[in-house]
Amino acid sequence: MEDLGIIEKRPAKNSPGMTLILIGTYADLDTAKKVAQELIERGYKDAYVVKDENGNLVRK
Repeated sequence: MEDLGIIEKRPAKNSPGMTLILIGTYADLDTAKKVAQELIERGYKDAYVVKDENGNLVRK
């Protein structure tokens, strides 16, 4: 995964004990969606794009 961007781990706010793994900061939504698709192809079936809006992750 390191080849796709910077990796950040955050505790899930609504799911105690769960950790979210965030990858990268991308210039545009299309690039982020391509990376998500690459992650899905690598076996991370729950990969999707989110945007950090004032500390809240919003699915795109």
